[in-house]
Amino acid sequence: MGSAGKHKEPSIWNMTFIILMMISFFQTMGQMMMNVLIPLYVYDIGAPAQIVGMTVGAFAISAILVRPFIGPAFDAFNKKMILIISLLVIAVSTFLYSVATTVTAIFVIRLLHGAGLATSAALAQAMAADALPIQKMNSGISIFGLALAISQAIGPLVGLALLDFFGFQWAFRISAFVIVGGLILACVIKEPGDHARKPYQLKLDRMFSKGAVIPALLIALLSIPFSCINAFVVIYGNLLGVEGMGAYFAVYAGCLLATRPLFGSLSDKYGVQRIIPIGLCFFVASILVLTLASSLSLFLLAAVIGACGYGAVIPLLQSLGFLCSPYDARGAASNTTFFGLDAGNLVGPTIGGMMVSLFVASGASEVQSYNGMFFVLIMPVLIAFIVFLMARKTIMKPTE
Repeated sequence: MGSAGKHKEPSIWNMTFIILMMISFFQTMGQMMMNVLIPLYVYDIGAPAQIVGMTVGAFAISAILVRPFIGPAFDAFNKKMILIISLLVIAVSTFLYSVATTVTAIFVIRLLHGAGLATSAALAQAMAADALPIQKMNSGISIFGLALAISQAIGPLVGLALLDFFGFQWAFRISAFVIVGGLILACVIKEPGDHARKPYQLKLDRMFSKGAVIPALLIALLSIPFSCINAFVVIYGNLLGVEGMGAYFAVYAGCLLATRPLFGSLSDKYGVQRIIPIGLCFFVASILVLTLASSLSLFLLAAVIGACGYGAVIPLLQSLGFLCSPYDARGAASNTTFFGLDAGNLVGPTIGGMMVSLFVASGASEVQSYNGMFFVLIMPVLIAFIVFLMARKTIMKPTE
């Protein structure tokens, strides 16, 4: 009994994990600034909704194309050097937006940007998973996501503020300097984990983890509506005459600071099979509120509910991908779940923009068209709910 009383719970807090959170913050900060600026920039150039959606989602094309090659690299080469190179690519591509003056140029830069994001985001999370005790994986990955939540709160607000004060060009350049902050930290981090590296081989089981396939499919389904909402919510709010739409992102991200640790802790205690369905219900409710929004207060309510939905569920699905994969395949597992994220980010804005254009062509107003598009976005969430209920017994078998 005495020894049991002295037993100490393993902690998630170590220097490697903390620095990786900071890197994730800087990288996501720059990304969130781009997420709100790029659709406005393309729309300002005069592109229709369909082209706006295709350009916003273009980065996911290159992300999907490079994943089969970077997955094996994560478990074969020095993770620190790969992270440094990928952050450099992101910084350069972000700066290049400031000299792009056509939709075609922006589209090409988005492809370069996507290759860097595909590598750095998945790799940082895989390195964080290496630094976590297995007993704290759910809560650890959820807390790791707090860096993303904070940057989601600051990024859009800073991006819109810089746009108001300096215009698009300087907003892009300052975003590039933000990424450099993460690049500097990547240079001083120590690579976690002491397991032997595998040889680089382009094999399917090295590119992707079988245990993470279903979590990745669920992430893809949920990312379709989320990425579409992020791409068009400011434009939709502006069409309705709602001012202060930057607050939508701030409230959403602020609520994540509370919901992500809470949902992660509850999942460690009660299991993701009980917590994820609750989050999916919240996500559906948030989209429904968004379709009814005509004032800033309703947009903010949708943000609060959405933080308990998509914002809470995604890190649980990512941690599930790690738990259902062998330790020496953590890189492949992270690559697999991010492949799902990329697929959703590509399909969401592209299909959303096409739907808006079709509604407008059929005689609907722009406001009615965006509203109808948001309502249709409930369908992927319902499909994800059904898939999870059908597959939860097969994916709830963590690999030691």
